[in-house]
Amino acid sequence: MLALFGAFDPAEGLSRPAFLTFMAIGAFGTLLTAAYLLIVVRRVCMGAASQGSPKFTDVRPYEFAAWTPLVVLTVVAGLWPKALLGLTDPAVQQFLAGGTR
Repeated sequence: MLALFGAFDPAEGLSRPAFLTFMAIGAFGTLLTAAYLLIVVRRVCMGAASQGSPKFTDVRPYEFAAWTPLVVLTVVAGLWPKALLGLTDPAVQQFLAGGTR
């Protein structure tokens, strides 16, 4: 995702339309990869798709309670990576500068 954001604003002297095209192709490939991965994981974990609407009869309420915050944090970190990277930036900058605590 960070590579796609970097392609949105290329360095001076580089072709912005080319980078935007590559960014769109990369985003489309990312979506296809995520969809394929979800399909494969569903087939491996749940077996073949059944007819009718899916029912979550085997999922307990405490399992929903445990997984919901993890899913929300994963989506937030994916959509706004600066929030997570901002927490680690001071330590990384100090490490790259060769400083010690």
